[in-house]
Amino acid sequence: MLLKKKFKIFLFVFFTIIYVKHLSAEDCPIKSKIKVGILGNDFIDYRYYIYYVLDKYSLEYNVEYEFEDVKNNPDNFDIIFGEYNDLSNLSVRKISLPSKISDFLDKNQIQINNNLIPLDLDTFVLLSKKSDEVINFEDFSNFFSSVKYTLGMSFKNDNHLLNLLKYTLEEENINPENLSFESNMNLFSTVFKNSNKNLIESNYYEVFSSYENNENIFTLFNDGILLYKDIEFKTYQLFPKSKFKWDQSNGLFINYDNFKPYSFYGLSAYVNNTNNIGLVCYILNSEIRIKGFTEFNIQLSPFSNEDIYTLENKITDEYQKILSEKNKYIHNDINFENNLDSGKIRNIIFNKLKFSELYEINNYLN
Repeated sequence: MLLKKKFKIFLFVFFTIIYVKHLSAEDCPIKSKIKVGILGNDFIDYRYYIYYVLDKYSLEYNVEYEFEDVKNNPDNFDIIFGEYNDLSNLSVRKISLPSKISDFLDKNQIQINNNLIPLDLDTFVLLSKKSDEVINFEDFSNFFSSVKYTLGMSFKNDNHLLNLLKYTLEEENINPENLSFESNMNLFSTVFKNSNKNLIESNYYEVFSSYENNENIFTLFNDGILLYKDIEFKTYQLFPKSKFKWDQSNGLFINYDNFKPYSFYGLSAYVNNTNNIGLVCYILNSEIRIKGFTEFNIQLSPFSNEDIYTLENKITDEYQKILSEKNKYIHNDINFENNLDSGKIRNIIFNKLKFSELYEINNYLN
């Protein structure tokens, strides 16, 4: 009798698993083969995380996969992973998302209706191994240590640098004629004088190593670093913003309350073949998300508190506040005006180009 009861329980569990997987396959199509690509960048490498996801996915659903770099052949892949801004250069089109994906995005207040699906929402934080904090950008520009660099950050990647600039400006367009742009660039160039010049062309892992070696008072990261299990810090804060903002209508600078964690999509999935979108559904599973946040040193950042509800007792009130706000200030398009570009921005920050020279260049080109 006991044996029969155990056998019935086994059958119930077995067919329940099969039924759940069947429902998942109906809503999120899964094929026996999938070709996955990665559009690499010069700053951070997501390969090992994607390998981890693919290995688990292939074992659970008996899927055979190929995984390789995307070169000039994006149409050859079912799904492509990479940075959102890089993938947005591909053919983005509207699609009908499976309910598992749309429900997940809705729960996190993310509005997407196309085949470019973000998996990561980043804002900028400073980490310190000491108790130092700065209230605003002006204070930060005046911060000085005789034994350590004030700031450790890389200037290598365009998207990373320009997102930081947009974060500080809180503007859709980057326009050199905006007085807030000029004042913020002056602050950046002042901070740069005391920054770690060894990191100018570094990738993320070199920046992380510099932080681990305690070379800098503050080091710039995306907020997802706060969840990584091997990170140690004394204090953290949002990257400081200027206490003044230019009021165009009144023609003057006004005092500014700057708690707005502007955010930007990072790691994303580009769906070429919706018949294999089951992989994207899978990577949004809570277990996979938490693994990505805590086990992989890739700065994968949650969309909101909803995204990490299983970790809510392990994060600070300050970070919960950031997570409750950052999905309200999502900005990804980078628009230059008046012949500005990333090279000129770097040269201004590096004190190689003056604003007067920038205006001369613009007048000459116009």
